[in-house]
Amino acid sequence: MENALKATQPGHTFPSSLSELSVLTTLVVESACGSPAAQPVTVGIPLPRGAVTDPGRVVLLDPQDHETPLQRRPLARWSDGSVKWLLLDFLADEVPPGGARWKLGQEAVVKGRPPAGSMRIRESARSVVVETGAATFHLDRTTLRPLARVLLGGEDVLEPGSGRTVLVDPKGSRGTPSVERVAVEARGPVRATVRFEGTFTGSTRCRFVVRLCFFAGTGLVRIRLTVHNPNRARHPGGLWDLGDAGSLFFRDLSLELALKGPSRLAWTAEAAQPLRATNANRLEIYQDSSGGGNWQSRNHVNRYSRVPCSFRGYRVRSGSREEFGRRASPLVSLQGPGGQVTAAVPEFWQQFPKAVEADGPLLRVRLFPQQFSSLFELQGGEQKTPNCLDALRAARGGGGVHHSLGSTSLPALVLRRSGMRLPVPCRTSHPPPRIRVTDWRRFSTRSCWGRTTCSPAASHRRVRLAQFRRGLCRPRGRLLQGSGADHLALQQPV
Repeated sequence: MENALKATQPGHTFPSSLSELSVLTTLVVESACGSPAAQPVTVGIPLPRGAVTDPGRVVLLDPQDHETPLQRRPLARWSDGSVKWLLLDFLADEVPPGGARWKLGQEAVVKGRPPAGSMRIRESARSVVVETGAATFHLDRTTLRPLARVLLGGEDVLEPGSGRTVLVDPKGSRGTPSVERVAVEARGPVRATVRFEGTFTGSTRCRFVVRLCFFAGTGLVRIRLTVHNPNRARHPGGLWDLGDAGSLFFRDLSLELALKGPSRLAWTAEAAQPLRATNANRLEIYQDSSGGGNWQSRNHVNRYSRVPCSFRGYRVRSGSREEFGRRASPLVSLQGPGGQVTAAVPEFWQQFPKAVEADGPLLRVRLFPQQFSSLFELQGGEQKTPNCLDALRAARGGGGVHHSLGSTSLPALVLRRSGMRLPVPCRTSHPPPRIRVTDWRRFSTRSCWGRTTCSPAASHRRVRLAQFRRGLCRPRGRLLQGSGADHLALQQPV
């Protein structure tokens, strides 16, 4: 798969035109042990007024000064029409140990380039087909599976009809997701995104929005699922107590797919551990609580004012063996005769409870696991996006079950006066790499972070900070202060 990816990259060197580039900033990818697998990176870059007027002139050079295929999308513009926020997608191939510097620059004129990849999207009345060059994905427009078929080299990797999304109500009845709208949100040279929207049938009629992201030259899929309670919250007396009359309750929400034919299983519970092959047909990795010293904190109470966490950390059951740990970042790989499927769930322990299971050829990810000792509640108007699958990689079986998986999620911004850091988590057997933006002094802090340019999340944090300083509210957990007094983060104790 890596060879197929390299074949789609132009790899243009600019020895004579580097002097023509106006360098905007430098991206630094840091990794203790490196990653041999291609990692898709999605990052938003803020730009000062007047710096970039045409996104097509923005280019990215890898550590060897080769041009990297880049997908650009302006998210916001200044009043003069220049770009304020620019969304970038690229593939970081074979991140070396230590770190690597990527140059983000701007050309004087837009130059013609050959296509960066072989992404194709075909739509019909019943399906959407996405061809990345390494794999072909078939998506059902009527029922959220979410993957109806996956083909590698023209051969099916999944058992037909095995993919499904299941919501279990408090009585144990299963609801299926009915798709109402399908839209292709992005058709770029690096990433394609398909959006599904609909409602679960049954007694727990919550709505859902699912985004599936595909990347050129890879068999990688990023899945994000959002569930939403459309009911009106009652909140008598203005109190938003749990157990409100407008709340929806459910027992389990999970995604399932099955590999075609007999399969072999390999897994790891933590990112620092190597993959372990096993002869057992069944595997369960279940995170019940945060695993920290405050795992029984009152922040986690349910509607009965009871903390439902049963034990500290996570549990692994493989065959007849059972082991425990503190904080899991699991990776599970199934290899069959037609290929292998590897799944990684981001923020597994942070967004507890979570579970990932394998039962023979069946792979199941429980976003809201039934192993938890309490029902799950969505209050009226509330929505939740449990990170579903940061990486579902389909690949040929030649690489073996120990093939490393690299993936990234949308980076969370940690803003400081002295710079900006963009952590990029990665599901490999090594510590995850990080991305940070350097040369931030080139940008004006005042022009980039004025009152009119703050994101809603940043504005909310500043309001909370102002209220805290005036004694109008109390911080929820520890108050973490960065190098700039204006940027503070509130974290829950875990």
